[in-house]
Amino acid sequence: MEHWYIWQPKVTNALKTINDQLYHKLAADFSLIMGAEVSVSILKHEDSWKICYQAPHSESDLFTFIFSLYDPAKKEYLYSGFEIEEPTIDIHKLLVLPQGQGLATQIIYKFLEKMTEMQSFSRIVLRAESKDEAKFWQRFGFQFKARTSPYLPAMSLNLKPDIGKSKSLHVNIRYKSI
Repeated sequence: MEHWYIWQPKVTNALKTINDQLYHKLAADFSLIMGAEVSVSILKHEDSWKICYQAPHSESDLFTFIFSLYDPAKKEYLYSGFEIEEPTIDIHKLLVLPQGQGLATQIIYKFLEKMTEMQSFSRIVLRAESKDEAKFWQRFGFQFKARTSPYLPAMSLNLKPDIGKSKSLHVNIRYKSI
């Protein structure tokens, strides 16, 4: 008799335990920060949710924040180059105008506070589109993935501390102008 062993990721049911009201409350918090009503739309699938925040924009004001929540129900790679092995948040887009007023910083602090409190997800991943964007995310503790493309470097932030793991990895990234 022949036996086949098929690898399956650990299903954590992280998405089944989440109350989507948290994301509506986050929209209210974002509205206070932006000074305009922020709407949220949530697209739910069995192993992922896509959450989109937007505020009506004028010529000078703009707000869009899009991210996905992934439960490792199947093995796949995210756009940011990470394999899903644990409940993960993948940030796709953050656009806040006007810049230079600290609005994006306040948005991210509020987002990280809520995601850490929730304790359902292990890490947040993203791709930095530029050197300035990478510097922005580094201020919140995001670090470069060890092997990453110099054009769109992958970054991550662990929401649950790694006990006993060394944090001495340093990666130099060079950006090439296209």
